[in-house]
Amino acid sequence: MSQKSIAKMLKVFCVVVAVVGAFFFFFYAPLLVDELAIMYPEAAYLKWPGLVGIWVIAILCYVVLGNFWMICVRIGEDNSFCNENADCMKRMGLLSFVVAVLLTGAMIFLGCLGFLGIAYFIVYSLLMCVVCGVGVLCLALSALIRRAAQLKEENDLTI
Repeated sequence: MSQKSIAKMLKVFCVVVAVVGAFFFFFYAPLLVDELAIMYPEAAYLKWPGLVGIWVIAILCYVVLGNFWMICVRIGEDNSFCNENADCMKRMGLLSFVVAVLLTGAMIFLGCLGFLGIAYFIVYSLLMCVVCGVGVLCLALSALIRRAAQLKEENDLTI
C-alpha cells in the first residue's frame, strides 16, 4: 500500500470523526443538556455553563484533529518521520491530557453539587480512561517518530 493511499484513508477517517464529532458536540450534547435541565429543574442554571464546557472540549478535539490532518498530509508527501509530525503528536497528547483535566474538573464539580449519579460517573471515568490512553499513545508515538526522524537524518547524511 502506498503512502498516498494510506494518507487518503487516514484523511477519510479524520473527516468521518469530524462529522460524528460535530453531530455529538453540536446536536446530541445540547439535546442531552436540555433533557437534563428538564429532569433536574434545580440544576437548570448549569445548562449554559455545561454547554460552554462541552464546546471548549469540542474546540480542543478539533485542534487535535487538525494536527492529525497535518500528519496525514506529511504522510501523503512521503515524509512520515519528521520532527514536525513528532511535534504534532506531542501537541495531540498534551491536548488529550487537557481534555482529561477538564472532564475531571467537571466530574468533581457535578459530584460536589450532588448531580453526578453512578451511571454518569462510570461514563465520565471510561471517557477519561480513553482520553488519557490516547494521550499516552500520542506521546509515545511522538518519541518514536522523533527518534526515527533522527535516524533518517543520520542515514541521509551517510549517502
